[in-house]
Amino acid sequence: MDNNLGTQVVEFLSSTQDEWQDTEGGLTVHKAISMAVNAWKAKGKAKHIDTYRRHLKDFAEFTDIALHNPRTIDKLDRTFMAKYRYFLHVRKTAKGEPLSPRTIQLHLDSLRAFFNVMKELGYVKSNPVADIDSAADRRARVAADPTEESPLTMEKLRALLSLDFQAIGGYWGLRDYALFVVLVRFMPRSSELRGLKWFHLQEDVLIIPRCKHNVEGVYRLEPDLCELLYEVQKRYGLRADEPMFISQKRCQFSETGLLKLVKKYGEIIGLPDLLPKHFRTRMGSELSREFDLVTLQNYFGHRSPDTLNRWYAKRPRHETQRVYESVSAWLPPIRLDSGTLSAR
Repeated sequence: MDNNLGTQVVEFLSSTQDEWQDTEGGLTVHKAISMAVNAWKAKGKAKHIDTYRRHLKDFAEFTDIALHNPRTIDKLDRTFMAKYRYFLHVRKTAKGEPLSPRTIQLHLDSLRAFFNVMKELGYVKSNPVADIDSAADRRARVAADPTEESPLTMEKLRALLSLDFQAIGGYWGLRDYALFVVLVRFMPRSSELRGLKWFHLQEDVLIIPRCKHNVEGVYRLEPDLCELLYEVQKRYGLRADEPMFISQKRCQFSETGLLKLVKKYGEIIGLPDLLPKHFRTRMGSELSREFDLVTLQNYFGHRSPDTLNRWYAKRPRHETQRVYESVSAWLPPIRLDSGTLSAR
């Protein structure tokens, strides 16, 4: 069990006055979760299973502490689910921060899907999550604005791109500069940036595979950016099937490794808590003033596969390219001077 989660569950339950009563018989929570996963696999919902499993694992840990044997699903009524929903609101992350409204909703959506399976199989008469969580509640959480604006201002962003990467990063300065140029211009998610490989760059066209089963981004690069990226490949001797941005161990960046790199440069510009997602949120805020949300949806990779036919014909690639050109116009020119590309 996650010790941090377990401690929070114990503290939460000890602070409440409700008594949990035992009932006999019934399907156990862990067995029910296993059955639900098998049902999702049979229905071809593989793309959601990892998320469902992660959220149901947390829920199972909660029931392990909140309930006494036998821990059966007939005890998971609307009162119990309301208690768990309240726990999600007071739960803290590893950094001591509360869960965002959207994260809470994702947990509840996973539980709603779980109880839908149990209802179909005849183990529960109604979905207790649906009983306590209306469509209006869900819309309010999903539409909730971020609690804090990105600390990365445009002034700080330009200052970062103007740093002497050669002096700061040494041999890896060129890699660091190119990485931030890509991060700023295309706002990939951390996993998308780490997953980029050299075969994704085809002459002057960069293809960014988007995670979460979204449609890939396709961007035509200006000559200076092409030259910069190909210089990175040449400097570090990288093959087409290798990561575009390698770590010092010459392998794909780990999540922690990328966070440390961004934090290192963030400290230099006065943002010690800088994260990769701050580039995405800052540029999203700036671009939303100039472009409609559907065009930005394409550019940021927010589209799911089922919206491809609906929107792509209405927002062709040239409009996505226009977003890229606007971003490039806001930023300092790409540097190809000796200070950036020394030791060729």
